[in-house]
Parts: sequence; C-alpha cells; structure tokens
Amino acid sequence: MPPPLGLPPETPDDQLKKIMLKMGVRSVDGYVYFNELLYRCMRRLYGSFRLNKQMYIIELKTQYKIYNMTLKQLQASRKEIIYESFFKKMIGAGKSVNPFLLQMYFHISFNTWLNHTRREAKRERHCLKQEKLRNKAIALNKPFVPVDYEEDEEQLVEVSIEIEKSIYYTSEEESGSSFDLSEEEAEVEFAQAQQ
Repeated sequence: MPPPLGLPPETPDDQLKKIMLKMGVRSVDGYVYFNELLYRCMRRLYGSFRLNKQMYIIELKTQYKIYNMTLKQLQASRKEIIYESFFKKMIGAGKSVNPFLLQMYFHISFNTWLNHTRREAKRERHCLKQEKLRNKAIALNKPFVPVDYEEDEEQLVEVSIEIEKSIYYTSEEESGSSFDLSEEEAEVEFAQAQQ
C-alpha cells in the first residue's frame, strides 16, 4: 500500500518485517482478511495514544470477546463442512449402503479370520508336539519318525437348485412369421418342460 497507510517502497525488508510484526496482523488458516489489515494499518498510523489502566483492561476484554466470537464462528463453519462431507460420504453420490449386507460381510470376514487363526494355532501345536517327541526320541536314543500335519479337508455339500425356464410360443397368425425353433428343438423343449 502506498503511504500514508502503507510504507514507502524504499523501506528495507528487515525494517518492513519488524513493522509488520509490531502491527500484529492476525491470520485465520493462513489468510489475512482485508478488514483486519486495514484496522492494523489505521491503528499504526492514528492509534499512537496511551491508554490508562481501565481503558487498557476494557480493550483487552473487547479483543478477547472478538477472538472468542471469531473462534466460535470458525468452529461452526468447520462443523458445517464436516457434516456436509459426512453426509456426502453417506449418500455416496447415489450409491446406497445396505446395513444388512455390511453386517453379513463383517460376519463372513470375521469368521474367515477366526477359522484361519484356529488352523494356524492347530498347526503350531502339531509342530510343538513333534518337536517334543523328537527331543524325547533323541534323549532315549530311539529313531524319530515325524508325522506330517494333515489339514482338515473341507466338507463339500451338494445343493440342488431348481431352475425354472420359461418358453414362449407364438403362432404364425399372430406374428406373421414362422417359429424360431425347428420342430425337433420344439419337441425337446416341450419334453423337458413336461419333466
């Protein structure tokens, strides 16, 4: 800014920084607002008066109130931004969340983890048992024959699924064209439908 509110252009950088620090310009999240900068410039230029103790206390109380009001306003705006972003995440740009599926996936993943850890613990117990038997056989000067660990085979269960197949037939009179299926294919389809 040009003088009288600003500083002359030939002011050295170190002097400029010192004056800026004395002005006490506040920033909010890295931004300096125009009214704050204008107030500090005007105060530097015209505010060289001395305050008595009572006026100084009133000024400090007022600045504290202004600071609290500004802080509350910033927190409220941040909460609104957080709520909006949370709402957008929950909505997911048109993608809905099914809590039942989430619960089901949670149970599946937990049970998979639990089964895996149980199998690993069982394998570890087998290895420790084999190690103890080997040490005992060495102590008794007997030959040791290790037993391989056999994993439990998963039991497969056969599930029958009923499949319903719909076949539509049209007559030549309705469609004005011949059947899509040959006679042999139609007879096979009809026989399968009867079963």
